[in-house]
Amino acid sequence: MLVEQNKAIVRRFFEEVLNEGRFAVVDEIFSPAFGGHGFVSHGPGSGPESAKRAAAAFRAGFPDIHFTVRDMVAEDDQVVVRVVFRGTHRGEFMGIPATGKSVEIGGVELARLADGKIVEEGWHFMDELGLLRQLGVLQH
Repeated sequence: MLVEQNKAIVRRFFEEVLNEGRFAVVDEIFSPAFGGHGFVSHGPGSGPESAKRAAAAFRAGFPDIHFTVRDMVAEDDQVVVRVVFRGTHRGEFMGIPATGKSVEIGGVELARLADGKIVEEGWHFMDELGLLRQLGVLQH
């Protein structure tokens, strides 16, 4: 079933790439034509390399990073996933020097797939304000 295959591909991104740091998996699950609107596509360029850069930035800032997939809903070529991100801020992230603080935030991500590859990472909603507060950058 295509929907289940798409869900498995998106799950691999969170579990194998972000959690385990296996960046070579990006080449297997992202289309060369990848583009997007969310955290994976931030920064210069597009394609699988932009996904690798985003994953590397998360893992550099939070070496013990762990994304837990809470829910996945899929229809046709789209997968929506709700995640919880936990980690300890031990390296620079988003220009913020390491604080040593542990964080936990939630988020929702939308991906579109074609031919067994992620072709578009859609709009995401992560609790960036909560992240900045937990890091002590912003006060309540």
